[in-house]
Amino acid sequence: KTALDKVKGYEIQMQMYISQNQMQTAIDTGLQALDMLGVSLSDSPPPNLVIADLEQLPPMTDPEKLAAMRLLMKLISPAYLVDPVLMLKIVFSMINTCINHGSTSLIAFACVSYSVYLCAVEGGDLDTGYQFGKLALKLLEQFETFETTAKVYRLFNSHVRHWKEATRNAIDPLRKIIQIGLDNGDNEYASYAAM
Repeated sequence: KTALDKVKGYEIQMQMYISQNQMQTAIDTGLQALDMLGVSLSDSPPPNLVIADLEQLPPMTDPEKLAAMRLLMKLISPAYLVDPVLMLKIVFSMINTCINHGSTSLIAFACVSYSVYLCAVEGGDLDTGYQFGKLALKLLEQFETFETTAKVYRLFNSHVRHWKEATRNAIDPLRKIIQIGLDNGDNEYASYAAM
């Protein structure tokens, strides 16, 4: 009946399309749901972003912004595979939404996604990217949520950690992520960790 009710259905559809390797359809579905919520994607990273500021944000309370964050999180993996430029816009949008509307348990995923951007996609700021990855791990513990655990640890260990640590340090965590993902119903990221 409401946009928020419909978003839940869109999320299920997106996961179904992702599991069927219909990534573009998953993206189209997610963008349609975001449009329904009146959310547009950011074209650039937040200016003058300070890591410490992200730790001090008030809680996000707006249900539509929380729903938008869930949709943005679901869009990351299909966008990564189909349209990396779109993926960056999604990452920027997640960070900007947190800055403007407060923190949620999904901020850890936003921060680790931003760290991937800084380390791999941007290809230059490894120190700051690694710091954002470590912040994501810290925020994950702060919120004590299982919704993003496999996602955050997988991205950190697959795309960030090796820039500043020995690659072998990521092998055991990736093995553990497989079980964490399976235990928490996150088969998608458990599979990515297995790969």
